[in-house]
Amino acid sequence: MKLADAISYLGSRVVDPASWEKDADFSDLLSVICRRGLLAAGVLAILGLSAYLITGLGLLGKDPVVWTKGPDLDKDLMVLWDKIVVLFAGALLLIIQRSGASLRWGRLAAGLLVVILSAISVFDEVTGARDISTGAVYPTLYLLVAAGAIPYRPLQMLSLAAVTYGTVLVAEAWFPSLLGVTVIGSRIGQLPYIFIAISVVTGLTVLLYSTRYDQFVARREAERLAAKLEEHARQLGEAKAETERQSAKLVEAEHLKDRFFGNISHEFRTPLTLIMGPVEDALEGAHGRIEASMEAMLGGVQRNAKRLLGLVNDLLDLSRLDAEKVRLHIEEHDLVEFLNTVFHHFADTAARRKISLSYKSQVDRLDVSFDPGALEKVVYNLLSNAFKFVPDEGSVMLRLEIVGGRARITVKDNGAGIPPEELAMIWDRFHRIEVEGSSEGTGIGLALVKELVELHGGDVGVRSDVGFGSEFLVSLPIDKSGQIPDSVAGLFEVPAIERVDFSDDAPEEDGRPEEIRHAPIVLVVDNDAEIRKYVRKHLATLYRIREAEDGVEALAAIREERPSLVISDVMMPRMDGIELCRKIKGDPDLADLPVVMLTARAGIEDELEGLQAGADDYIPKPFSSAALATRVENLIELRRLLHRRFTDGVVEPSPIEVPSVSQTFMERVRTAVEEHMSDSQFGVDWLADEVGLSSRQLQRRIRDITRLSAAGYIRAMRLKRAAQLIEQEAGNVSEVAYAVGFRDAAYFSRLFKKVVGVVPSEYAVRSVPTDDEEPEDDA
Repeated sequence: MKLADAISYLGSRVVDPASWEKDADFSDLLSVICRRGLLAAGVLAILGLSAYLITGLGLLGKDPVVWTKGPDLDKDLMVLWDKIVVLFAGALLLIIQRSGASLRWGRLAAGLLVVILSAISVFDEVTGARDISTGAVYPTLYLLVAAGAIPYRPLQMLSLAAVTYGTVLVAEAWFPSLLGVTVIGSRIGQLPYIFIAISVVTGLTVLLYSTRYDQFVARREAERLAAKLEEHARQLGEAKAETERQSAKLVEAEHLKDRFFGNISHEFRTPLTLIMGPVEDALEGAHGRIEASMEAMLGGVQRNAKRLLGLVNDLLDLSRLDAEKVRLHIEEHDLVEFLNTVFHHFADTAARRKISLSYKSQVDRLDVSFDPGALEKVVYNLLSNAFKFVPDEGSVMLRLEIVGGRARITVKDNGAGIPPEELAMIWDRFHRIEVEGSSEGTGIGLALVKELVELHGGDVGVRSDVGFGSEFLVSLPIDKSGQIPDSVAGLFEVPAIERVDFSDDAPEEDGRPEEIRHAPIVLVVDNDAEIRKYVRKHLATLYRIREAEDGVEALAAIREERPSLVISDVMMPRMDGIELCRKIKGDPDLADLPVVMLTARAGIEDELEGLQAGADDYIPKPFSSAALATRVENLIELRRLLHRRFTDGVVEPSPIEVPSVSQTFMERVRTAVEEHMSDSQFGVDWLADEVGLSSRQLQRRIRDITRLSAAGYIRAMRLKRAAQLIEQEAGNVSEVAYAVGFRDAAYFSRLFKKVVGVVPSEYAVRSVPTDDEEPEDDA
């Protein structure tokens, strides 16, 4: 520490204590210390002098005298008067302590006694030894006792020391003349010792006082921290108790949920039986020959009923696993041949989707003890998941090998992969894997796989790399002796899985009526072929149906052949329906294309999300085919009416006849569109910035006034301006297209014909006046 800093620090410790005592708690602490100091000083004074008197009088045999004087004192005499004064002072200190004197009065009383005793010690030196050279010794001792016992502030002790030594010097000058005696020694010679004593006493006071204050601050901080820790401990205890209560509730809720699904799954089996039985009878000819179209429809009912039965069985399996009512029928089988049988169930699906499906075994035969029904569920679920997430023309591999004395079954694909944050949760019940915005499956299969594998004494794991695929590994013990848990016992057999044929065997209608060949196009987007087939069946008599399996394929189909309406599912791989709708509505060339959401997500939040994305309608599954056909017809007819109103002059590059506020707003919109009409990048967001509104507000206001979307209004203005330019022969078709912001002249021509009814070149011919239409010359 630098000298200047040390001096500054020491100065603060001398001056600041006055402000420290403004703290009531610290002042109260000093009062307690003061009273204890008074008690200690009084007791020590009495005990010390009592011991001195007993030693002097008893052991040394001195003769007590109250008073004597003279330079030659008898060494066998003991003068008692000054000792009596000290004893009286000690008793007085005890009386002051017992009276509960305040800090101020305790300091004052102790200081007065120090001064008085110091003066008496000088008087004793003058009357007895007649030597004042050691007159400052006793005052120094008194000051040291006061500094240690009484919590004086440094400046107070400095003042007390100055008064004490001043009194000593005055007494050493006044007492000899008052008593008429001559003394030896010099007062001046005592000054260096007095200054040293004052410094020592003051420094000791600084040290003691600062230490007391630092200890007080540290103790207060410790108490504050202890209180804070205690409060935190209390809060943690409450949080722990609340967490335990919530955990117990969650466990109970989980049990209730499992019981609910188990019970309701049982209830599902009865109506499913009543559905599948008559359908199977009809397909087998119990009611006579049925038409091909009816046979195809009943086949679809049977396939989907079996899919629903499979899900119900999975729920029942989980419920019975929880209740420990599963009994495995362990038998020895050739695992190589068993896996080969399951593998071939997916051959048709792989061929249809051009997926490379391979099965490799390290050995030609491997006898393993397992339950065929349970293990078939395991392998079937893993292969189904692989096919669910692998793209067309991808690859799926099933492999069997022996690793560490155990049979390892591996299912590997090159699909989208599983995000790292999902890996820890894929085995949880009802957890569905999210891949690029879509969620697939019910979340039952992998949970069931894990339970069944563990019942076999095996384990299951997964390795995945996003963008490169996933690899599921099932490890089973080859020697089953003692490997099956004893708890696997009960009343339930694990049934073999119900295989579902996903192939689309419905015959296509090659011949179409002439009126259908020119009907509006409806694009059906769904990754479920059965749903696409069902929608196509009910709309094919009125519209030309196009299909796509996901949003990416749908966008490509829309740009290749623009449909009149899009029907899209929400949950699809690669690009879901919400994102597809946003892309359609965000493209100025496609924004007026109607989009109908057809989805199993029937919650109000899901519907609101779809409508906010720009969907024109939101239909939850299951749905009425008649209602779907009616809504499709209404939306297409509405667009046809809007286009007709447009061609009849509803939207013109001139002021719109609307109320004053709307007219002012539309004038701003029209001016902005006309200023940027030639810029192909000009769209809804740019227009919104020009008029100072958000895109959503702009869409709402333009739709309220013109019944058109903002993109539709921009396109209408461009086409009308193009018609004006063509009428005025302002250039050829390509030049006019570029002048009104179309990048592709061919697309402009198709759109112009769709709206106006003729291609631009024919419209230009019609716009040229004939000779019969020439105005007569007034001359």
